[in-house]
Amino acid sequence: MIHIIGAGPGDPDLITVKAARIIEKTDVILYADSLVNPDILKNASTDRIYGTSGMNINEINEIIQKFYNEGMDITVIHSGDPSIYGAINDVTSFMLKNNMNYEIVPGISSLFAAAAAMGMELTSPGSTQTIIITRVPRRTEKFESEDLSVMARHGATIGIFLSASNAGAVTKKLLDAGYSPDDRVIIAYRISWPDQKIIETTVNDLEKTLFENRINRQALILTGGVFTHNSDVKSFLYNPNFVHLFRNNKNKVQ
Repeated sequence: MIHIIGAGPGDPDLITVKAARIIEKTDVILYADSLVNPDILKNASTDRIYGTSGMNINEINEIIQKFYNEGMDITVIHSGDPSIYGAINDVTSFMLKNNMNYEIVPGISSLFAAAAAMGMELTSPGSTQTIIITRVPRRTEKFESEDLSVMARHGATIGIFLSASNAGAVTKKLLDAGYSPDDRVIIAYRISWPDQKIIETTVNDLEKTLFENRINRQALILTGGVFTHNSDVKSFLYNPNFVHLFRNNKNKVQ
């Protein structure tokens, strides 16, 4: 079996129990050594451990093929959750083509770890019920219909990945979408690592703030929705007058 695992945002305690058990028993490990905390590997029982930061996809697949043919259990570890900018299609398409058995084990995204670190909810009544996950590409593929200047007009909470080095473009697109220069922006840097930073700034000062803090990677930019629209509206979920399948108006404490 090949296991594709999400290692979470950085804190080794934020890996899932299932992922930790797989790492303890696997025969071969390939991991994104430029992003994944090496402490996640401290209980590994194998010395066949390969960092993939310097490899291209062909080199990664070659290692997977070699050990799979030898009947070994292989684990490929990604940062965060593999389904968000994990580039796992490049690996899974190779596995499918070669009739390899694999599974994907989800991980905690830095987006949700950042919300937890700030003690807040990303969707909130009166603010937004929608989260947009996107990036502002520089060298990668661009889709006009998904441009930040288009999507930011929805007013939803936005998590902008992989764009700290392109902050000038982020600011321009947010302004083009109708944001105010003073609208709130959060920079969530290396969330759950010992050097974690959560920095509040504005749309207009985003690039300057990143520069002053020497941040150009491993940072999530958060804005819109709950960050720019304050609301005191309460959820129906725990409203004493809201009746649903598991709670009716006869269940009041006497």
